[in-house]
Amino acid sequence: MDTVGDTISPDLEQTSKEGQEGMNLICEITQQALLTGYLTLESENQLRQLLSRNYGTEDLKAFIRLQQAVMEGLVRQESRERFFSRLSPGSCIQEVAIAT
Repeated sequence: MDTVGDTISPDLEQTSKEGQEGMNLICEITQQALLTGYLTLESENQLRQLLSRNYGTEDLKAFIRLQQAVMEGLVRQESRERFFSRLSPGSCIQEVAIAT
């Protein structure tokens, strides 16, 4: 640990605070999506950034809960709605046929 005597280095303290804020944000974003039933594109991008860094067990559990809620249809994703709104009905059928 980078310490001077009994004091924590300001750089290390700032990094620690940023990590804690990031962890809280994952839980907050998840909670908001679960409450509203909707995950905005902005929140989804923010989650991607936060999950690319270090995160704790509680954050992982919160994210897993969010994934389960999306799979169960309890939370809708703006990104998926935008994607599917751009497809014509014929192209969906073609994509399904290709995938099978």
